[in-house]
Amino acid sequence: MQTVEIPGAAFRPSRIGLGLWPIAGVTTIGVEESRARQTIAAAIDAGITCFDTAFSYGLDGRSDRLLGDVARHCRDQLFIVGKAGTHYDAEGQRRIDASPERLKRETAESLRRSRLDRFDLLLLHQPDPQVPMERSAEALADLQREGLTQAIGLCNADLIQLEAFASVAIPSAVQLPFNLIQRQATAAVRQWCQDHDVRTLVYWVLMKGLLAGKIGPDHRFLEGDSRPKYSQFRGESRQRTDAFLAGLQQIAARFEITVAQLVVAATLAQPTIDIALVGAHRPEQIVETAATGSVQLDPQTLEEIEALLSMRGDEPFG
Repeated sequence: MQTVEIPGAAFRPSRIGLGLWPIAGVTTIGVEESRARQTIAAAIDAGITCFDTAFSYGLDGRSDRLLGDVARHCRDQLFIVGKAGTHYDAEGQRRIDASPERLKRETAESLRRSRLDRFDLLLLHQPDPQVPMERSAEALADLQREGLTQAIGLCNADLIQLEAFASVAIPSAVQLPFNLIQRQATAAVRQWCQDHDVRTLVYWVLMKGLLAGKIGPDHRFLEGDSRPKYSQFRGESRQRTDAFLAGLQQIAARFEITVAQLVVAATLAQPTIDIALVGAHRPEQIVETAATGSVQLDPQTLEEIEALLSMRGDEPFG
């Protein structure tokens, strides 16, 4: 498994990371805690050392708790990313609050839940329009000075917000949405990071499973599954993606790998991406993805994928 250096952090994480949002059980149907623990353990056994959690991953801190159940037994062999600045209110509605007081309280609570003494990387989960970015950045810098995290950064920020954060505290990393059919929306931020030696972690790499090539056009989603609300799962966008996946299937067959593995490998081949975060709530899902660590795509294959992407076209998030 390839690793990458994160400025300020002592441990080099794997370039494939497990994103723990699916095991939080908020939008994923049928998540069992015992299976979730098995998934985290399977990721570790498969060579993944990067794990991404957040205060708001789960109405009751489920992600933090489940990660802690497994990670505390091998803490020094893992790179744990935490996030603060979003939470659920008493009515179960997601709220953004990136005030210094809230960021410090959520960080302390996440560490308590997970029974860990520090994060390797702590990120501002979401810019708060009610709080100047500089105040949020200073709060994270305080937490870094206090030893509750080795490195800091932010998520889901535009270029102006990123530069405001950097005016107070140089981020070690930025986390952004990215997948092969939605690249341009975050291109400017990723380029800024590359120019300023800031690492990029990307999520939605498989677009909630759509780019894994296993959700056929006739697939019926269970009641409560949030995926059908996304335009990528419907209409013309879905038709263009299905054609793109058919092309990827032919390439994957040549390499004797799955479409999901090909998509993750192509994502990691992007020059502005350092870590691909993939979700899973079953062990076999993350074992399949982890095997991507041994896949090397040659320039000709990458050109083939680019040609397919040109025909498919890019689209914004939302």
